[in-house]
Amino acid sequence: ASCQDDWFTFSIMRKSQYLTWNRTMLLQYLYDFERELSGGHNLIEEKYGRMMESTAPQEYERIKEHFPKLSEQKKQIIEAVVQMQVGWMEEFEKCYPTLAGNARSIHTSEDNLYNTSYETYQKILAEAVRELKNDEFAQVYADKQKAADGSGQISGEQFVEECQVDSDMELFLPADYVTGSSERMLLYRELDGLVLDSDVQAFRNRLEDRFGPIPPQTDELLRIVPLRRLAARLGIEKVLLKGGKMTLILVSNPQSLYYQSAAFGHVIDFMMAHTRRTDLRESNGRRSLIIKEVNSVAEAVSLLQEMTVSQPQAS
Repeated sequence: ASCQDDWFTFSIMRKSQYLTWNRTMLLQYLYDFERELSGGHNLIEEKYGRMMESTAPQEYERIKEHFPKLSEQKKQIIEAVVQMQVGWMEEFEKCYPTLAGNARSIHTSEDNLYNTSYETYQKILAEAVRELKNDEFAQVYADKQKAADGSGQISGEQFVEECQVDSDMELFLPADYVTGSSERMLLYRELDGLVLDSDVQAFRNRLEDRFGPIPPQTDELLRIVPLRRLAARLGIEKVLLKGGKMTLILVSNPQSLYYQSAAFGHVIDFMMAHTRRTDLRESNGRRSLIIKEVNSVAEAVSLLQEMTVSQPQAS
């Protein structure tokens, strides 16, 4: 970043921030940085690199493959947090325009080579907090959740934010149903961002109003939304619907607190109630549950709904 070329000013600005931290915070910050650096991950490098997506887009295109890819759901969560904090800054600007005028700009749209906005900084911060919750401070976060819900158990819902689905079934918008290719692409993108059943129903209603009765392939496609949501709640990172079977790939870290959670307990309860139909496997450190005779997304959704209850019915 160009601000680092003026080392005297840069050091004053950084010290003014860190001098407000207590010793515990400073030691934790140093520990996090050195731990990641020992594994070949430079947090400062990634921070400034990600900022270049809005401050220097052309240069960012050349380096973006070096950073972990963010899922759409994670981007949406980060965006929601950022917009809340940007709103606070906008209120600050209205109340104290002179002070705000001497601070960095607020919005990402104002970014350039010589200025990185408050909004862009917060996006990077939100991503870092998410990673720490699921890694270095997983135990602390789990203990906090236990205290919050009073159950004495870890729900398991915080371990997977987005589940991927891969299938050999016919799940699409037929070209003779939505004839425009660009319109089909926009609809696919919109559907990919849906989470709630009410949103899916509204999407379904609009399709019927514009294009007529929904074909079977599209009906099954719409069921992917609740499938992903239920799977994520159960700690399932990926669902494979292939060859008449459903394979549920669980949280990849075998040491994760997920395996002490209520969500994993539901998976085990389901398996014990359906021993002839299920097979729990472990390969290269990855655990998965295979469920036989699953020939539609509708059936897959029904099975995961059963899995989320405490006492599934035996087959």
